[in-house]
Amino acid sequence: MEVNPFIGVDGLVFGMSRKAVAVVLGPPGSQRRESCGDEIWDYAQLGLTCGFADDDEYLLGSITLRTSEARFHGVSLVEVPERELVRLGKSGLLPGLLLEEDLPDLQARNYECESLGLGFWVTDGHVQNMTVYPEYDQSGERVLWPRNLGSD
Repeated sequence: MEVNPFIGVDGLVFGMSRKAVAVVLGPPGSQRRESCGDEIWDYAQLGLTCGFADDDEYLLGSITLRTSEARFHGVSLVEVPERELVRLGKSGLLPGLLLEEDLPDLQARNYECESLGLGFWVTDGHVQNMTVYPEYDQSGERVLWPRNLGSD
């Protein structure tokens, strides 16, 4: 699974409808509705979760990957040690990687790489998952959906 910042993952492109996601991946293994109205589709067999926000008319707005098969520029970023994630940030592969939250009670940390729309959840010293987000405008309120890459 190749991560394309601000675009999506493999055949999943931000801004796709739930129906279009189901055509690409099939029906989810499970799905739930959050208290805020957002819908989460889980594909445990693929190690990924798709998020559809109520505010975004239920278009695909996040993809969380829980598999070492997820790659960015050929580098696996899930299941790697936290120190490797930090090293990749310093190397320039993940420019601007920042520790956003340190949660000692949970023995967890949340890293963000806003320049690429990537988030990393670390527990027990290893990246447990990576979330990919679309690009937002300067206000951080409006999603800049990718153009339909297959329309030209």
